[in-house]
Amino acid sequence: MRGNKRVAFATNSPPVLTDKFKAAKMNELAKNPGIPVLTDILHSPEKKRTPVPVKSPAPVKPSVPAEASLDKLPWNELEERLTGRIRKQVIERLDFVLDDNLSQHVSSVLGQVVTLLADEIKHDMQKTLEVIVTHAISAELQQMKNKREQLENNATSSET
Repeated sequence: MRGNKRVAFATNSPPVLTDKFKAAKMNELAKNPGIPVLTDILHSPEKKRTPVPVKSPAPVKPSVPAEASLDKLPWNELEERLTGRIRKQVIERLDFVLDDNLSQHVSSVLGQVVTLLADEIKHDMQKTLEVIVTHAISAELQQMKNKREQLENNATSSET
């Protein structure tokens, strides 16, 4: 793995109303006469509402005027910057996913390969041992035969 850095993308979706309130709690709220329900609000006669004064927000001065920034920065440069940012995020995410997937698959494959190699090595060692023992026994038998023949030859030569 590339370091211990793991990147996960957070979902920035807004919470759903049902995530915040359970069904039982919703039923309690609906039965409470002090809390208006949507149908009550829609069917109630409109009351005269007094407008609330709202201050207009102060105009925001951009550091570079929008028209000037679009004219000065060519669209290709903007596209390259955006593409670079997206590519960087995708590569980070791919590194994370691929590292996890590869490590899982490689470890399982290595386990299988080690098992197969161990079995093959045992089999080869057994054959090699059989060959070595067979040669050793043959050599020992040959030596015993040669000694016996020498003894017989010595015995026959001493008798004559």
